[in-house]
Amino acid sequence: MKTEFDRDFDRWMEDPEFAEGYRRDRARIDAIDAIVRALDEARVAQGKSKAKVAREAGLPAQSVRRFFTKGGTNPTLGVTVAIAEALNVRIGSVASDRNPSVAEPKTPQRKNARQAVPA
Repeated sequence: MKTEFDRDFDRWMEDPEFAEGYRRDRARIDAIDAIVRALDEARVAQGKSKAKVAREAGLPAQSVRRFFTKGGTNPTLGVTVAIAEALNVRIGSVASDRNPSVAEPKTPQRKNARQAVPA
């Protein structure tokens, strides 16, 4: 049985402008969540505590705890990149529903080698 909110939401989604904005914002939220999940999975797989990641990233422990906490604030790009570097993870293309893979392990690069990153 639908709640009043559900009925209101269905009605709002009939407005093309609202629906487009909702889908765009939902995709952004999902992309951020996917990056955070991928980095947390890498952290756990490497057996690193949040405190250790914070030390290696040069960040306050509170920032790293907040980054990995569900319902936390929207992480900044600087914090995200610092955590990825501490975990030796390269943040890849975060594009669309068709490509949910957002992080991949770094591979050693030759000096002056060019690396293509999908758009």
